[in-house]
Amino acid sequence: MKTLKALREAQGLTVKEAAEELDVSLTMIYMMESGTKKPGAELGLKIAKLYKCTMEQIFSLYVTG
Repeated sequence: MKTLKALREAQGLTVKEAAEELDVSLTMIYMMESGTKKPGAELGLKIAKLYKCTMEQIFSLYVTG
């Protein structure tokens, strides 16, 4: 399973570029990539569009157990 960081990097985006495109802070990107913060539905949809994947792929990264 890919990580959020791997999905971002696959699109050739830096953390700064992703943050700007998603209109969030650099800290938010780092927190989501480390798993300490989960995006809401609206941000999840933006991420899926930007990273060219599905929302299910984004949210499956945060499923535990």
